[in-house]
Amino acid sequence: MAIGAGLYLAPTQALIRLFFLNQLVGYEEGLLRAVGLTVAVIGWLYAMAGRTGSDSFALATVLDRLAIPFLLAYLYRLGLPLGLVLPFAFLDPLLGIATWWIWRRERAREGAPAVRTP
Repeated sequence: MAIGAGLYLAPTQALIRLFFLNQLVGYEEGLLRAVGLTVAVIGWLYAMAGRTGSDSFALATVLDRLAIPFLLAYLYRLGLPLGLVLPFAFLDPLLGIATWWIWRRERAREGAPAVRTP
């Protein structure tokens, strides 16, 4: 949530340096701020879902987050700058794996089986 808010509120020069760009032209600044807003909203949803105490929300996102680098590779081929592709291509799958890892560790600590059976 904080990273998204930071992208949304960051000064233009900070965005240029953060994503290793020469300058922001055309719609790029608006696109970066839209990405920041999206990440902030997703962070808010995760925070609220975490307060419910249910595993299902966070775990439902792990597999689809592993597909993000492939989807971003396609967008890169369409012309999205590499500086926008790389951070999300690495960070999102890593955060998905971290979600799964933390969940497994907590389940083991509770002595519960890692997989629920109906």
